[in-house]
Amino acid sequence: MKCIIPWMLCLWLVTSGCSREPVETDLLLPLKFVSMPSDLVRTEAFPRDIEVHVRGGAGLIQQINLDNLVYPVDLYTDIAPDPAGSSVSIEPGNYTIPVLEDRIPLSPRVTITSVTPSFITVCLEQKISARLPVQVPYTGTPVAGHMALHALTDPEIIRLTGAASAIETLKTVETKPVDISGAGEDFKRKVPLNLPPFVESSMEDSIILVTVPIRAKIITRTFENIPVSKKGTGLHAGISPAVISITVKGPENILKKSGVMKEFRIYMDLEGLKPGVYVRRAVIALPMGVILTRADPEVFTITMEKR
Repeated sequence: MKCIIPWMLCLWLVTSGCSREPVETDLLLPLKFVSMPSDLVRTEAFPRDIEVHVRGGAGLIQQINLDNLVYPVDLYTDIAPDPAGSSVSIEPGNYTIPVLEDRIPLSPRVTITSVTPSFITVCLEQKISARLPVQVPYTGTPVAGHMALHALTDPEIIRLTGAASAIETLKTVETKPVDISGAGEDFKRKVPLNLPPFVESSMEDSIILVTVPIRAKIITRTFENIPVSKKGTGLHAGISPAVISITVKGPENILKKSGVMKEFRIYMDLEGLKPGVYVRRAVIALPMGVILTRADPEVFTITMEKR
C-alpha cells in the first residue's frame, strides 16, 4: 500500500501539467523599437521577428504570455556612440545590431537555448517635411454625356513628414480613389489620404472632404444641308441657296441624341416684305444650352413675287 500512493501522486502531477520533466518550444517575438531619434525615420528592419527556442518546466512554458512578448530595440543604446548624448550622434544609414539574450523578457527559470537570427539590420533615413497639394484620382465613368472636373478638397494643402527618399519624389499627395460611376451631378464625400510608406500627414485622421464637380460634356458638331423654311408672307418667295450648314457647340447628350435636328428651327422671317429682291440672314433657333459657332452661308438672297 505504501508503494501505490507515491505512484498515484506522480501520475497526478503528470496529468495536471506539473511534471518536473522540461519541455522545449519555439517563440516568435516581434521587434519593438523603444526609442527613435526625432530627426530620423526607420524605413526598414530585417527581420521583423526573432525566433527564440526555449526550454523549461511545462507550467512555466504555459505561463508565457505571447501577447505581451516582444524584443525591445533601443537605438540609442545599440547604435549611438554616446547613448547619453543627443540624437545627432546617430546618422542616417544601415546598421547591424546584435540580438541580446538578456533583453528577452522571460523568467530566469526558462532557459534560452538558441536565438535566430543573431543580428538585426535597421535602415534609418533623414526625416523631412513638405507642404503638398491634395489630388483626387477617379475610378469609373459618370452618366453618359457628362464628365468629372478636377475635385475640390478641404483642406487643399497637407503637411507631410517622413523619410526624405519618399517625400522628395512627391509633387502631390493623393487620396484614395473616388468612384464616379453613374454620377450625373456634383457630390461630396469624405476620403482618406493614400500615403506612401514611411510618410505621415499633419492631420490626426487624414480624412479629406472631397467635392466632385460633374458637368455636361461639351462637344462641337456640324450639321449640313438643313432646309431653310419661310414664314410671315403670302407671296411667292424664293430662297437661294435653299439649304444651310451650321456648326454648333453644346452638351453631348443633346447634340448626339437621335433626331436632334428636329429641334432646330431655321427659317426666313418674311413678314412685311413686298415683291422684290432682298438679302437676309436666317433665323436660327437652337435647343437650350446649344450655341451657334458657324453658319454657311451667312446671308441668303430672297426673291419675293406675287402669286
